[in-house]
Formats: sequence, C-alpha cells, structure tokens
Amino acid sequence: MQPKWHIFGGFVFAVLLVEFFSFSLIAGLVVFLSSIFIDLDHATRYTIKTGNWNPRRFWKLSVENWVAYRKLSLKEKKKRGYPFFFLHGIEALLILFFVGLKYPFVHWIFIGFLFHMILDYVQIFDESYPFMLKFSEWWILWRNFGKESLC
Repeated sequence: MQPKWHIFGGFVFAVLLVEFFSFSLIAGLVVFLSSIFIDLDHATRYTIKTGNWNPRRFWKLSVENWVAYRKLSLKEKKKRGYPFFFLHGIEALLILFFVGLKYPFVHWIFIGFLFHMILDYVQIFDESYPFMLKFSEWWILWRNFGKESLC
C-alpha cells in the first residue's frame, strides 16, 4: 500500500481513538506514528541489500520493484521469493503484545502496527496475494529458501 494511504488511514484511526475511545493525545500520536514507522523495515532491508542509505534511491527502487512485480504472471510470482520485512508479521505483533503486558504504553505501538497490517491485508486480498505474505515472516523465510527475490 502506498505510504500516503498509511499516513491518511493512520491519522484518521488515531483521531477516532482519541475522540471516541478516550485515548490521550500522546497515545493517539504514538498509534499514528507507529502505523507509519512500521515501514522502516522496508528501508532497513534496502540498506542491508544495497549498502546504500540514499532515501531517493530507496524510493526509486521500491517503486520500480513494485511495478515490475505487479507485471509478473501468477506463475512467475510463485517462482520468486517474497520480500522479508521483519516488522510485518504475527511474530512482531506477538512480541509487542507481550512486552505491552509489562509496559502498557507498548500496546499503543501494537495498535498502530496492527492497524497498518489491516490496511496491508486490504491490499493483499484486493490483489490476490497469499494471506501468509504478511502473516508470518518465518513462513516467508521458509518459502523463500532457494528462490530468487525480485527486490
């Protein structure tokens, strides 16, 4: 999903939490920011793979890869590995949830991450990608074993 939709959706969601569910402004801000900054794992992956920290190059390559991937046939997509984004799975959500039991403010981050993932699932279902693509990063690692990744 494009960042502008995560920003817009995260903002509206945070405002709704503050207005209708008695979240504090700080809690709403943390939910909003975490619903966006979960995507830092995309930049981390890019930097590890390329050794480059240039945000313009990161954005350009991300767009090019997304366009190229969408042009592949379903058969070609199945031959390739899926990108591994360490914050985009149930594993990261579970860690945040359980840490939040000890440190309750971490639940605000959990809520932001969860909202982001819900928006990603809308796109996954709309574009007929496999459910597991954003469900489990362990599954991604297992599935990708020995496969070439596009991005």
